[in-house]
This record gives sequence, C-alpha cells and structure tokens, in this order.
Amino acid sequence: MVYTKVKQMSPAISSPTMSTRQCSYCGKLSPDYLRTCPGCREDFPDAPTTRKEYSAGRGEMRRGLLYLLLAGVIHYFASGYSSMELPVEVSPMITLYLTPALAVGGLGFVIFGFVSRRTR
Repeated sequence: MVYTKVKQMSPAISSPTMSTRQCSYCGKLSPDYLRTCPGCREDFPDAPTTRKEYSAGRGEMRRGLLYLLLAGVIHYFASGYSSMELPVEVSPMITLYLTPALAVGGLGFVIFGFVSRRTR
C-alpha cells in the first residue's frame, strides 16, 4: 500500500471568501494580494486605476435613430405606400397615432443624447 502525504492549507488561504486571480502565464490561481505568481514568479499586471466613463449620449442617440427608422418603415408599409399588400388588415390607429408617437419618441431620444453628449 502506498501512502501519499497530503499537504494541508492554512484556513486563511483556503477561505472561500478570499478573492483570487489567475496567472496569465501559467494559469494557476493565486490570492489577490500577491504581486507575483507563486508558480512561475511572473509579475501580475497592474489593474487599471481609472475606469472608462460610459457615454450615455451616444447610446441614446443610436436608440433614437433606431426608433425613427422603425417608425418610418412601419408607417410606410402600414399606410399602403408600398405596392406590396400585407396579409393582415392594419388598423388606422397604427398609422394615425402609434407610428407618429414612435417617431416623436425617437426624436426625443436623439435630442436627449445630443444634449447629454454636449454637456460633458
């Protein structure tokens, strides 16, 4: 019978709440507080100290332009401007109220995005 010696870890290292990171060179996990990897002795790259700010204006402008495009396409096909006939009857309420409301909402998003980008 062969007995193998089991190495026991201290409770501080084996704690499940301790954060670890993986070495990009050898792939071993090591505690977050170490600056070098215990396996390959390579330095861990420093974490970036500043975060890139999210530009909310650009996303709102894209969303608004998408809503404007969607409103235009729906209005074009639902109003009968296209030579293609739809398989279902479209309520006049859609062309009178809903597509203009979607277009105005999209225009509002574009204006809001433009203003929020300019104020930063």
